[in-house]
Amino acid sequence: MDRKTTLLLLALGVIGGTLAIGARRSYALKKARALRASYRPHFSDGCYLVKITDGPAWSIGEFGTFDAAQNKVLIEGEEFNAEEFEFILA
Repeated sequence: MDRKTTLLLLALGVIGGTLAIGARRSYALKKARALRASYRPHFSDGCYLVKITDGPAWSIGEFGTFDAAQNKVLIEGEEFNAEEFEFILA
């Protein structure tokens, strides 16, 4: 390979790595925000960190906290009825 091809591949590798790290960081930040919201004092037993898989379009892929006692989902500080969403444990 010539020098230009090597530099091009190196540049693409750096850009790809940066994008992958950014995506992983974004995922971790979403999860951390949901976990931080779960530390509210009114939650007791039956509080689970969940990832929304189906429901309103804005909520798909978001992390939230499911309170089993009240059947509520807390997403970004707002409580919603859990029956409006489908979710999995995160």
